[in-house]
Amino acid sequence: MSETQKLLQRGDAAKAQLDSLRPLDREREDRVMQKFRFWWTYHSNAIVERLDGRRT
Repeated sequence: MSETQKLLQRGDAAKAQLDSLRPLDREREDRVMQKFRFWWTYHSNAIVERLDGRRT
């Protein structure tokens, strides 16, 4: 199994887990989105740094 397939399976499992907790109250949904934004920002910065060959 390729690394991409493994990552997609992890994403699907996380989505299923989140869906099992629905409906989320507004406060909990806001916290989840805040964590996702942090994760997306962190990893997108890491990708750019790797592509550019620079470190922070």
